[in-house]
Amino acid sequence: MGVALPSISASLGGDVTSGQLVVLAYLTLITASYVPFGRLADRGSPAGVLRLGLLLFAAGALLVSLSRELDLVLLGRALQGAGAAAAVSGGQAVAFAAAGPGQAGRTLGLTHVAVALGMLGGAIVGGLVIERFGWQAAFLIEPPIALAAALLARGPRRQPGATEAPSLVALLRRPDLVRGLILAMLTFTAMSANMFLVPYLLQRPLALAPSSAGLLMAIVPVSILLGAFPAGALADRHGSRWPSTAGLTLVGLGIVGFALASRVEVVALALATYGLGAALFQSPNNLAVLGAAPPGGLGLASGLLGASRQLGQILGVTLSGGLIGLGGGLDARPAYTFAFAALAGLAALAALVASRQPR
Repeated sequence: MGVALPSISASLGGDVTSGQLVVLAYLTLITASYVPFGRLADRGSPAGVLRLGLLLFAAGALLVSLSRELDLVLLGRALQGAGAAAAVSGGQAVAFAAAGPGQAGRTLGLTHVAVALGMLGGAIVGGLVIERFGWQAAFLIEPPIALAAALLARGPRRQPGATEAPSLVALLRRPDLVRGLILAMLTFTAMSANMFLVPYLLQRPLALAPSSAGLLMAIVPVSILLGAFPAGALADRHGSRWPSTAGLTLVGLGIVGFALASRVEVVALALATYGLGAALFQSPNNLAVLGAAPPGGLGLASGLLGASRQLGQILGVTLSGGLIGLGGGLDARPAYTFAFAALAGLAALAALVASRQPR
């Protein structure tokens, strides 16, 4: 999606506002849908909720691919957001429940490997498709992939060991779970604002073509691909605190690199640092949250985790527009330096919070 934003903005409005609306339509619905679908996964079949989400996502992508007006694009992206919430709530509950003793971090790491592969394919293929066929064509790729995944989705009809689904209040009384949710929201505010701005940095001040920007953005999922499973293994052995703290420190250093970058080589190094840091943070923090959930509460805990991440993303996208506006606009290089410096400070704050976690 990131590499398509400048093309969508140019087609539908020409400024950052239209791009923000497209992102926020998705983020608003995914945030609002996580908890209801998480509750549904606890009370019914997590695998069934996963399949439902994939079908909704496919329908939304098809609508976007056929749209020429901003209103229909926003509707399609909202439908994709609801579908993604169902798929993540159900899928993460299935993965965590299927993990063996002491293997949950590794299992969650493997889910991030799968996500990274999707990001990698999307960044490379999406950039090429957009440059040759337009941004609508990039969304036309998604429905057959989502439908194939829905056909392959498998999992238990009920969570192992569950007798009844715990209430939302019961989960929110667990300090370790709440701490992980707050940390996820804070971190994803910085990360989403950063990744919203990077495609604009590449295609405007640095004047890269969409295909070149897409190839460069692929460094992030490659780094996550390399780091996600080892990060999960570290969390299984040593707990979540120090992998999360180290990851957020690397995220902050990567964002500093974007603030200072004037050459593509520097951006590439910053993207690699940022991606490795994201990998080190996500699996351990997810393990801390899901590991604090009671039996029968994995779906709701997964939904709360997803909602915290997405709320952070909404705040991040909103913040990015404000920061870039204060700095002088999308075509002013100093605006990016100002925005990325502020986001690096937010990442440093998140790292401080992570360092105060229990094991």
